[in-house]
Amino acid sequence: MLSNRSKDTAPELHLAVALRKRQIGFRRQVAVKTSRRSVTVDFIIRKGKVAVFVDGCFWHLCPVHATWPKRNGTWWKTKLQENVRRDLRQRSALRRAGWQVLRVWAHTNPDEAAKRVARAVAPAREPSLAR
Repeated sequence: MLSNRSKDTAPELHLAVALRKRQIGFRRQVAVKTSRRSVTVDFIIRKGKVAVFVDGCFWHLCPVHATWPKRNGTWWKTKLQENVRRDLRQRSALRRAGWQVLRVWAHTNPDEAAKRVARAVAPAREPSLAR
């Protein structure tokens, strides 16, 4: 498990490129303080108070691509289910702190994910000064 990256994964980097194309400002790997704990978020967009997580299909039990390892099956099942429970706790804590939370699967097209983020941020964007 040591060789598995927790940040700067390919899906995260692709999403970063897609967000830059849409001129959406973000910060990466930020610890957001909530009332009970600090939650490290993959991307935050401060203007809309949007937190974005990029979830790997294996580690977060994607309903489409999740697999169960045959070796040490009981241990892995416990580990992966705890990841999902932690995700729910983090989402709740962030929402209570006023954040909008988006979760993106690693297999999602980065441009589609960036569109979702743009829609979430849109209400908070400044109105244009078109003449």
